[in-house]
Amino acid sequence: MVTECIKEDESDFYNVQNELSRYKIFYLNRFILTEIIMCLILTLFINDKFRNKIIAFVERNKIFEENRFFIRSLDLNCITLISFCVFLIDYIHLLNKYGIPDSFIDQAFYVKYLISPLLYIISYKIFNKFGRLPLYILIGFLLLFLQPKILIPLVLNMNRLLKGYEKFDINLFDDRIKRKLIEFNIEDNVYISKIPDSVKNMGVFKYFTRILVLIDGSKREYENNPKMLNSMFSHELGHVSRGYKDMIFISVCEWLLDILIIFLIDFFSFRSRKSSKLSRFTNFFIFCLVYFLILRDYTFVFSLILKRNEEVYADKYAVALGYREELAYSLFKITYKFSCLQESSIYNFIKFVHPSTITRIKRICR
Repeated sequence: MVTECIKEDESDFYNVQNELSRYKIFYLNRFILTEIIMCLILTLFINDKFRNKIIAFVERNKIFEENRFFIRSLDLNCITLISFCVFLIDYIHLLNKYGIPDSFIDQAFYVKYLISPLLYIISYKIFNKFGRLPLYILIGFLLLFLQPKILIPLVLNMNRLLKGYEKFDINLFDDRIKRKLIEFNIEDNVYISKIPDSVKNMGVFKYFTRILVLIDGSKREYENNPKMLNSMFSHELGHVSRGYKDMIFISVCEWLLDILIIFLIDFFSFRSRKSSKLSRFTNFFIFCLVYFLILRDYTFVFSLILKRNEEVYADKYAVALGYREELAYSLFKITYKFSCLQESSIYNFIKFVHPSTITRIKRICR
């Protein structure tokens, strides 16, 4: 069924693919250019002439003299000032590269990559007098708290989350879906958007001990297309079946990556190399090169791999329930056949939070 559908719209399908490919090349070139510019900016700061001007400005204005909590090392003061500017530029760069977040969850995901390295630099300057072990414990706790899957339920009110939703009639599902809803005890936790939307999407939100399934789109369209409704919802049941395993696993993995970045900042930025006569400032420059050119993107890739793995598992769960053809057709219909120009943000080729849709379709059909 899916193969026949693709053949019918083969020309439109490949035209869309070619258009997306051109955009990918554009974003790749802009990404490389941005990295080169950032490296050039950093090379200005490592130059003694510019560095001495910054130090002279700090001394002349006595910026840190009256604050007894700040380290008196002018190198570290310069590092903090520059790092704030650099990580802020990097945050803007991420927005340009991956698109402007359209949800609070995505915004928290982006901000984490701005805050995590900067958090340690500021905390080091404030709490270093208590020793390294208390500092590591404090930073570790703060980074764990800043994990989006932990932070969001703490700061997002349930009433605010469900403000634009209403209870969904589960009688529209077939018997297989109903049995699973009862099994997972979420038959009263399915909601649909009050305002009909052209974007058809479903998502699982885990709010402490309560698991919600939120449906976006038109209720009438779902009623007229029960195969799409059941197949898409069976995918979400795959996420529900995992309970809190995926949330805990992804949060812990990302937390460990954040801790690794903290240790690298400590290793490169705050310890002078007497044997090689490298200053803290030079070490910070080396760390910036490593972080911006390699480490930052690998943390993104690792996080995306974890999230994509959860999507693959959810697809397998839907196939096991008997929705192979229906799910493959629904994915194709939503993302390529009728919504080429108005894709749902989670299927956007820039963010790539989900695996490639055509790859998912091929895997499901196998």
